[in-house]
Amino acid sequence: MKKLLAAIAAALAFLLPRTVEAEAAAATVASKATYTGAGVSLGGMAMSSDLVAWAGLVVAVGGFLVNWHYRRKADRMEAQARAEDAIARAKADARAEQLHQLRMEYLRNGSNPVTNFGGLGEDD
Repeated sequence: MKKLLAAIAAALAFLLPRTVEAEAAAATVASKATYTGAGVSLGGMAMSSDLVAWAGLVVAVGGFLVNWHYRRKADRMEAQARAEDAIARAKADARAEQLHQLRMEYLRNGSNPVTNFGGLGEDD
């Protein structure tokens, strides 16, 4: 009975606010519910109990659907994070290239970009 309640709670978890940890927990519970439902279904079929077999099948399918939903959502979140990382790396690379070009310009003009502080004797 506890496993059935856990499966139902996992199936309804999409209505609640989620975090990454909560989504991972829901996917884990859904995976366990799938296996439990499949086992109950097979046991019901072995005992020739149609009600138990159908209940197990429903739990297995429900667990599969919840697991599929959260795995798909996790994949989307990972893809979004990879895209954001790629954008951040591209910006950092562009900035590094800009700084490199400025250093090269200083060196072409005969200045040292590390030690050139302008006129040290001048007051602003």
